[in-house]
Amino acid sequence: MAVSTAGMVARRRFGDALKEVRVKARTASGERIKQSDAARAIKRDTIDRVSRFERGAAWPELEELTALLQLYGADVETRVRLETMLREGQAVGSAWWQEYQDDFPESLIQFIAYEDAAHQIVGGAEASSPNPT
Repeated sequence: MAVSTAGMVARRRFGDALKEVRVKARTASGERIKQSDAARAIKRDTIDRVSRFERGAAWPELEELTALLQLYGADVETRVRLETMLREGQAVGSAWWQEYQDDFPESLIQFIAYEDAAHQIVGGAEASSPNPT
């Protein structure tokens, strides 16, 4: 089975974005929020899981992401952006076209991934819009 390059890129982007939110966040007393604080928020004894999220090595569960964003004091825009990145990134990792990754150039696979994502966005918008007739 091929390694999902697009899935790895999606996890990495998500991890970078999540880490950026944590690094910018401050406690009520103005101190930086550390990975150990984040680990406690998701009921972990060590920072391993948080570190894996931030390095793009693993996806958090939605409940974990919610707990982290609450700890970080993330605004609605940031919450929606990261939740969307999580949902879409997980979908990319299991996309139908991943089985062809070894058969075609990476640039073509990336193009197909973008087209598939655009189709899902447009398809979702069309499905939720009222019927004009």
